[in-house]
Amino acid sequence: MKPFAALRNAVRHVIRLGRGREAALIYNGEGPAYREKTLGEWTALAKKDDFVVRKDAAWALAEIGLAAIPAIMELLKDKDTYANTTIALSLMGAEAKKRAIPALIELVQDKERDVQWAAIHALRIIGSLAVPSLTELLRDKEPSIRIQAALALLEIGLDARVAIPSLTESLRDEHPLVREFAALALGGIGPKAKSAVRAITVLLRDEDSRVQEAATDALQKIKEEKK
Repeated sequence: MKPFAALRNAVRHVIRLGRGREAALIYNGEGPAYREKTLGEWTALAKKDDFVVRKDAAWALAEIGLAAIPAIMELLKDKDTYANTTIALSLMGAEAKKRAIPALIELVQDKERDVQWAAIHALRIIGSLAVPSLTELLRDKEPSIRIQAALALLEIGLDARVAIPSLTESLRDEHPLVREFAALALGGIGPKAKSAVRAITVLLRDEDSRVQEAATDALQKIKEEKK
């Protein structure tokens, strides 16, 4: 999906801007601050209309780290700020990302579909650390959540290999998009997903033509040997 590609480009741009900056994270009477602005001030800047200002705020929130996670969770709920918020998550260290995962899982159960999508997308941005949580979401009662979880695992690629058993189960999901993305995700993992070949082969006769195509593509990638 195009939003993923756009976000990857934005992340690279922020990283380029960040090179050469010296971290200046301090604690004052109002809590953590970075470059002479408090966490509250950076959070407010993250909501501004100016994209450059929002991007700069995302970098600052990433530098603040763990203390910024509650603010980031709130920003994820806003469709105008979630893109830069996920950038902030992507730039954080491993410990901050781990601490963000439970809060993101809670957001997945939000009543607003856009918030659910933003939370799952943020888990995708976190990457391999979030694979166990995304794997659990493959069993969610809501088809839309299962679809987004399968898509996120597809985007993560080889690092999602621990999800092979669950993705294989999802090949039998009642929703065609879940079956399609699960097959493609297994194909993205490649030869390591050879245990799923039999289950994927069944999808060659699926009633949905896109699922059939996904199965064909997955089988080809799984059977390919690296040269």
